[in-house]
Amino acid sequence: MNKISVFKKDFFSVGTLKFINLFFKLLNSVLFVQLLSLDGRGEYFKFIQISGVCGFFICLSIGDYLLYQVNQKKQEKGFVDFFKFYLYTFLLLYFLSFLFLSSYNRIWLLFIISGSLEYLILSFFKSNRDYHLVSRFIFLKNIFIILTLIFFSSKIKLLDFFYFINYLNIFLILIFATIHNLLIGNFLNGIKKFHELYEYAKYVHFNNIFNDIENKADILIISFFLSDKQIGIYSIIVVLAQSINHVTNFLVQLISPNLKHVSKDNFINVIQLTFIFGATYFLFVIVTGKSILSYLYLIDDVTIYYLTLVLLIGVVFENITKVYLTYFKFSENYSVVSKIAIYTACFNVVFNLIFIPSYGILGAVIVSLITYSVRFVYFHLKYIKFERIANSFFILPNRKQLLLVLKRFYKQTQK
Repeated sequence: MNKISVFKKDFFSVGTLKFINLFFKLLNSVLFVQLLSLDGRGEYFKFIQISGVCGFFICLSIGDYLLYQVNQKKQEKGFVDFFKFYLYTFLLLYFLSFLFLSSYNRIWLLFIISGSLEYLILSFFKSNRDYHLVSRFIFLKNIFIILTLIFFSSKIKLLDFFYFINYLNIFLILIFATIHNLLIGNFLNGIKKFHELYEYAKYVHFNNIFNDIENKADILIISFFLSDKQIGIYSIIVVLAQSINHVTNFLVQLISPNLKHVSKDNFINVIQLTFIFGATYFLFVIVTGKSILSYLYLIDDVTIYYLTLVLLIGVVFENITKVYLTYFKFSENYSVVSKIAIYTACFNVVFNLIFIPSYGILGAVIVSLITYSVRFVYFHLKYIKFERIANSFFILPNRKQLLLVLKRFYKQTQK
């Protein structure tokens, strides 16, 4: 299969995956509010975000490592060993937790285990371009959550609901792992392979951890200072503002395994497309945001609408930054990202600690906007320097360039 055919196949596979992911994310957020109230949505969001940070720390950015191997034209055959090592270690920890953790604390561990195993298996499928498997997994997982919400949310306690959906998720992971021979790895080999993973992770994972903390510092701090209802409201702001992320993640995921074959002009086109989609979505939220908040999420406070728009401005900048990060992480320049990650993460944590207790959701939104903007400027200037680009405003295409970018993008998908 030639490169164009591979690109076309990946385009529609990844596009379908991102559409399914976005659809279910929005539907789940609406159902949580409608069936469990903003308080229930807030507690679930808190569990997902905090456990996600912990799980990401444990997994050593193995998803980026697998994509790096692909870009270096290497085939990582030791993943099944990694997966088996993580699986057995997690299961042992969970069974031991019955001896020393309460039911409430054990649900935190279960969220971490469930999220980490999901990250591992989906990273493996994505690195192999098995996007149809990722789509199937996400589809089945969300169907389970939706059915559980509809039929059991009013009959069982919220904590029992969290246990149930995590057990279902782990069960689904084990089914996929069994079908695709991910349980045949060697446990001891998984330990040995950690040296190679560490050599990559000591550069990239350090940055990714700070990025994750930076992106979720607001949630971590809000969880200590605000009520579950306020967390629920903030989660809706985040969901609406970050829905455009699925388009950017689509473009990034599309070029990540093929970065060696992406020309400078095409990479710039991806950056321009990211800005175009972000600006278009911003206009969409301006027009429909109030109605969406009122009818779907039962929020009539107009302040929340304006806070969503403010955060969305920052998200547009952050999405362009994600494209730049792809350039640095999956090439030989991945050490470039470490210093700014430390600075912006520290800034985000410190100023969220200052502003959230005093200003609540408003403080979190303002700090996120500043952080996203600073990161964008840094990586924008770094990319210009590395690629020796004369026009600093190349992100903003004029009318002629805009038509050319859209035409190229359309032709690439039709070949």
